[in-house]
Amino acid sequence: MQELNNQIITYEDEGDEISILDILLIIAEGKKIILSFLFLFLLLGLSYGIFIQKPEYVSRLQIAPISQNSPKTGDFNIYADGNLISGIMLSDSVLDSVIKKNNLLIKEDGSLYSNTTARKMLKNSIDTKMEDKSGIITVEVKNKNPQKTLDIAKSLYEYTLDIMSEMGKTISNQKNSYILSEIEKNIEKINAYREQNSTVDTNKEIEELLRTLSLFSLYKEGTLYREEAPLVIQLVSAPKLPDQPLPRGRAKTALLSAFLGLFLGFAFVFLRYFWRVSSNDVESKEKINKLKALLGLRNK
Repeated sequence: MQELNNQIITYEDEGDEISILDILLIIAEGKKIILSFLFLFLLLGLSYGIFIQKPEYVSRLQIAPISQNSPKTGDFNIYADGNLISGIMLSDSVLDSVIKKNNLLIKEDGSLYSNTTARKMLKNSIDTKMEDKSGIITVEVKNKNPQKTLDIAKSLYEYTLDIMSEMGKTISNQKNSYILSEIEKNIEKINAYREQNSTVDTNKEIEELLRTLSLFSLYKEGTLYREEAPLVIQLVSAPKLPDQPLPRGRAKTALLSAFLGLFLGFAFVFLRYFWRVSSNDVESKEKINKLKALLGLRNK
């Protein structure tokens, strides 16, 4: 082994580049170190997946936005885009309401999270996806407690619906004002026709009267909608209590840990080799001594 080290150092002293054979020799020399790093990190990854990583549960719900935007006057269904609904669901207002209702500020040890931290954690546990063809929004909520997962999913829909309903009422009131203004205009036209002489075509008066009656009918229909709540979103699939946890991905965690250990093992072996080579070079020794001096490691 000492002869191998001397050969490698002599090869470096000649100023030539390292060949593939030299690289293989370095790896062969440090194979025990590389394998030690590999098995150590593999063991750490398995231990994390088994003893530390807790299982997560997921509860899903599906929402259908109103996708038929009728231009008919008096239509009180509100057109809501799926991206708008997802944005409202992940807004600070909805998240804060969900946090407060489900006591998400309290840690397991009884201490408290900050509002910003709790909001960020909740947002990261929510995933929303919208299907391109149907427009249906699928919402997934993850948590380590199955009951809390269900409660959070229900709260998300509840507070999102509240905000969407308020938006719908505002738009409905605007349509209400528009219909009333149209009714007033038609009544004025009918009165104007009556004040004119008898030569005026009565068909126009009848036409405006029928239009006014139609607007009254639409206004009455819209009033019934506003007394309850305008239809803005429809719950297609309600959230359910999860009965089994998600796969924890232990194999993936162990594999990534093994790759990390392998990389660190190779890095350590090559760094050790280059340090040993440079320590036998006069110019490199001067640089090493200067580095130690800058780091306060000069030997006294």
